[in-house]
Amino acid sequence: DLELPSMVDPRRRQLHQGFGENHMELLRLAASAPDVERIFVSPLIKQAMCERPWQDRSFLRRLRPWFGHEDHLHVRLDCPPTSPDCISQAPPPAGDGCGAELSAWLDRRQIPQRAPGERPDPELPMRCAALR
Repeated sequence: DLELPSMVDPRRRQLHQGFGENHMELLRLAASAPDVERIFVSPLIKQAMCERPWQDRSFLRRLRPWFGHEDHLHVRLDCPPTSPDCISQAPPPAGDGCGAELSAWLDRRQIPQRAPGERPDPELPMRCAALR
């Protein structure tokens, strides 16, 4: 397993200095791609993205806070029309997700974290499991 450095200091509830403008711009570009449905990031990373004065904030809607994403992110793509077995999710709520929605994630006393290296594998549909 590949150990990735965390971008989040959970005790201080802030991002490590290693997370900077290049990371933010990469997230903005990825979330702006037309075939990206959502990107799961740490709530503290979402907060940092919300605090930056972006000229166009529409991409922020696709950045979704989720615990356990301190050292990686997940990108969910739209279902391609050629994949009839793909099931689309409901779109993210309207708005940029930076207000009360994000506060609900950040107001928790402690931001849950996974133990290093702990990555539970989700159960895959049979058609996907065959590709492993």
